[in-house]
Amino acid sequence: MPHRLVEHALKSERVAVEIRTFAMPEHAVVSTHYDDSCFIAFTLWARPGLSSGRYQELWVPSRFETIGDIAFVPNGMTMIGTGASGPRRYFACNLSADLFGTDWNQLSERAFVESLALKSPGVKLGLKRLLQETVEPDLATPIALDAVGALLAVDIQRHLEGLKSGVSRKKGGLTPVRLRRLEERLQSELPIPTLAELAACCGLSARHLARAFREETGRTLGEYVTLASRERACTLLSTTDLPVHAIAAQVGFSSAASFSYAFRKATGIRPSELRQNARLVNKQSRSRPFLLRDRFADEG
Repeated sequence: MPHRLVEHALKSERVAVEIRTFAMPEHAVVSTHYDDSCFIAFTLWARPGLSSGRYQELWVPSRFETIGDIAFVPNGMTMIGTGASGPRRYFACNLSADLFGTDWNQLSERAFVESLALKSPGVKLGLKRLLQETVEPDLATPIALDAVGALLAVDIQRHLEGLKSGVSRKKGGLTPVRLRRLEERLQSELPIPTLAELAACCGLSARHLARAFREETGRTLGEYVTLASRERACTLLSTTDLPVHAIAAQVGFSSAASFSYAFRKATGIRPSELRQNARLVNKQSRSRPFLLRDRFADEG
C-alpha cells in the first residue's frame, strides 16, 4: 500500500468526505465498490498522465474508458481503474444510496461512459461547495453536508438520465459551448482571468454572463472563479517548483503574503505544508504493483 495522508475528514448522516493525498505506484490497479453509497472522486491536482477505468459488471476486461476530473461510481457497481504513476490529491465523497432514485441498470451506455468523466458545471460546483465545508467546518457543517449532498445527488441524476432522454438545458442559461469555453479558459495555463475577460471569451456582457451562469448552475460566477483559482494553486504547489510569489501572481494575488493568508484560510494548511505533503507521499511511495481497494466508508 502507498503512504497516504488524509488532510480532512468529515461525516454526516448521509455524506462522508475526505481529502486524500497519495502517490500512485507504477502498474497500480484501483478497485472501487460500495453497496450502500455512491462514490465520487474529484481530482484536486492535475494527474501525471491519463487514467482509465471500466465497470466490471458491464464491460469486457479489455475495455477501458477515460477517467476525468470527476468520476462517479453508482452503488452496487465495481469500477476498476488504472493510470500513470505519480502524486495524487483528490476529494473523496460518499453519498448515501437513498439520496438517489435512479435505477442504475436503466442508464444508457453513454451515461455510464460519462459517469467516469462527468462534465457538468453544476456537479463540479456542488463538489466544490462540499470541499469548502470540509476545509472550513463549523457548527452547521453536518447540516450543510447533507443539504448540499442531496442537491448534488439530484444534479448527478438529472445529468446522467438526461443523456438518455435528451432533456434540454434551462431557459436563460448558458449553452454547452459557452460553458466549455469557461472551463477551458479557467483550466488553461494562463493567469486566472477577471470576470470581464470571461465575459469577452463568451461574447457576452459581464452582467449577462453572471446572470446566465447563475441560472444554469445555481451558483455565482465569482464563486466558480475563486474555487478555480484555489484548485490551480494546489496543482502548481504540488507539481512544480515555482516560488510562492510566482504562483500567487498566476492565481490573481498581488503578493505572496496575501496569497498565503487566503490559501491557509480556505484550506486549513499553508502553501508550504501542501508542497511538503506532496513531496512526502511521492518520496515514500514504491514502484511496485498493488491493488488499492477504496475502503473510505470503513476507515477511521
